[in-house]
Amino acid sequence: MSISKKTLILIAVPIVIVILAVAGMEITSKTSFCITCHNMKVYYETLQTSSHQDVDCVTCHIAPGWDNYMRAKLKGLSEVAVYTIGEAPLVPHARVEDASCLRCHAKGELREKTVDFKKGDSF
Repeated sequence: MSISKKTLILIAVPIVIVILAVAGMEITSKTSFCITCHNMKVYYETLQTSSHQDVDCVTCHIAPGWDNYMRAKLKGLSEVAVYTIGEAPLVPHARVEDASCLRCHAKGELREKTVDFKKGDSF
């Protein structure tokens, strides 16, 4: 019994799509991908001198949970499209949810300390 070409294509195409999607999500979860946009350079340089230098951007910038991860990936896809056509803002906007900080830091620790960053941002 041999598999027809049509059946083989119907099986192979979804598998290839899933492999590409998983690989794409993995690649775009690395800091090395985030810094490919020119407007991220200063933030990357700041990160490299911080205590979070070994933490990938998505660890803090995507709140815990599968739904947050998928929402962020879809938003990121739209941001890549906007960047590609040359319409990206010079200063990116990003938010870090408390839940992301609580992955690594105790709630009490965060209440006791204030960390000041450039341009008046503090946590």
